[in-house]
Amino acid sequence: MKITNYWSSTPVLFRKIGDAILVGSISISTYLMDAPIDEKTRYWVCTALNIFGVVGKIITNFFKDDSVSTSQTQPEQPYTPGEN
Repeated sequence: MKITNYWSSTPVLFRKIGDAILVGSISISTYLMDAPIDEKTRYWVCTALNIFGVVGKIITNFFKDDSVSTSQTQPEQPYTPGEN
């Protein structure tokens, strides 16, 4: 896990984990809006959940997929109309 890996390809498992953390935390904070708890407590819990979701999603981008290297990928060919 290095800072330079942020722009590299993320493994599918970590991408799914990051998406699940983000969606789960936002969903829970949405459901908490109707919870019978104090307004101030609700605000802080929802804020903490949203921060947790965004940070969790960003952290999962730092894992690199070692099976994909840039030397193995081929450049995309430009589209030429009329060719199939």
